[in-house]
Amino acid sequence: MVLRSFSGVLNPIVVLTWIQNTEKVVSISYVINEDNANYASAMLIGEALVWWEATFEALNKYDQENLSWETFKNFLLGMYCLLDLRRRFDKEFLELKQGGMTANDYETQFNQKARFAAKYILTEDDKIQLFMEGLQYEIHDFVVNQDVLLFGKAV
Repeated sequence: MVLRSFSGVLNPIVVLTWIQNTEKVVSISYVINEDNANYASAMLIGEALVWWEATFEALNKYDQENLSWETFKNFLLGMYCLLDLRRRFDKEFLELKQGGMTANDYETQFNQKARFAAKYILTEDDKIQLFMEGLQYEIHDFVVNQDVLLFGKAV
C-alpha cells in the first residue's frame, strides 16, 4: 500500500478516506506513533501544504515538537472537513434509504456516510438496525425476520 498525497479538497469523504489510508500505511510501515503526524504531513502538497506550513508555524515550540496524530487529524478535519459539511453528511446518513439503488450501492453509501455519524453507531446492532431501516420495504421485511447479528450478514 502506498501513501498518496493530499492537495486539500473540501470534501469530507476524500479527507476521511485519505486519513484512513494514511493510518493503514503508517501502521504497516511500523512508523512510531510520535512520528505519525510528521509522516502524514510530508504527504501534503499544493494548497494543503501551504495551509499546513502556516498552521504549524503558528504553533508554539512545545506543540510543534509534541504534535500528536490526533491533533494533526483535528487540524486537518477542521480545515478540510467543515462542520456544516459534516452535519450535512450526518443528516444524509440518518435519512439514507435504498430507494432505486442496488444493495451494493446502498451499502457503499451507508458505509461512506456512517463515518460522519459514528455517534449513532455505538454497537454492531446499531449499525445493523440503521442499515435495515433504509432497505427497500420488501427487502427490509425479509431481512428483519432473519437472525442478523453481524453487519455482513445484514448486507
